[in-house]
Amino acid sequence: MSRIDNIIAARHRQVSEVDQLAGTRALSTIKGGAGYVGATRSSGIGWLGSVPMEWPVQTVNSQFSVLLGKMLDDKRQTGQHPIPYLRNTNVQWGRVDIDDVKMMDIEPSELARFTVQSGDLLICEGGQPGRSAIWTGGIAVMAYQKALHRARSRGKSLEAWLHVCLRAAVAASALSGETQTTIAHLTNEQLKAIRLPFPGRADQARLVEAFDAGVQHDQVAVDALKSSITLLTEYKQSLITAAVTGELDVATASSKVPA
Repeated sequence: MSRIDNIIAARHRQVSEVDQLAGTRALSTIKGGAGYVGATRSSGIGWLGSVPMEWPVQTVNSQFSVLLGKMLDDKRQTGQHPIPYLRNTNVQWGRVDIDDVKMMDIEPSELARFTVQSGDLLICEGGQPGRSAIWTGGIAVMAYQKALHRARSRGKSLEAWLHVCLRAAVAASALSGETQTTIAHLTNEQLKAIRLPFPGRADQARLVEAFDAGVQHDQVAVDALKSSITLLTEYKQSLITAAVTGELDVATASSKVPA
């Protein structure tokens, strides 16, 4: 049992280490990408360092319209205009989980303000401030709660680029308190004021594509490790059952555990 537990613990550590690679990839991406050898300059952002010479550093608000979702008020829920809505827990890194979606009342006049459209970036206000994912549809009309920001491009930059930038910022602890005052909640004003590098849209698309390919490659490894954890856990349970029922000779069992 001890040997199996040690292997399972090692697999969990490996999963955590692979998960952290996305943050490292994101930071490299917004500094010009792996292997960038062109001229650089200081970004003026402490956690970021240098960026390609020609890249402007601008506020999030200059590139995106950013709005908070609707505050949920149980006393005002009449059931007359029920709309599914997304919460903080629905938004994970790079994906929106719609397996557990609740309903809230939203007046027809509020739909444009408090609903999302395909391509919008949803950003967590609390929990893990800055965690984000792009809404790709799946439910025709979907609202979002106040615990989330909705970022929509003003035309010059990609929502996917902002996602990579935020992943880099979170990985660098720029939003968690290690490099500045702790942000328990990423307010709308704070998010709008964050300064980030914004290359041309074509460069953003190219770099995002490379980042996504790396993340997908990492996910293959994570899936394999999680499958190994499941099989080892099942094997451990089968050994316990066999020992309890007398089917396993515990005196010699240790020599049969796979390395």
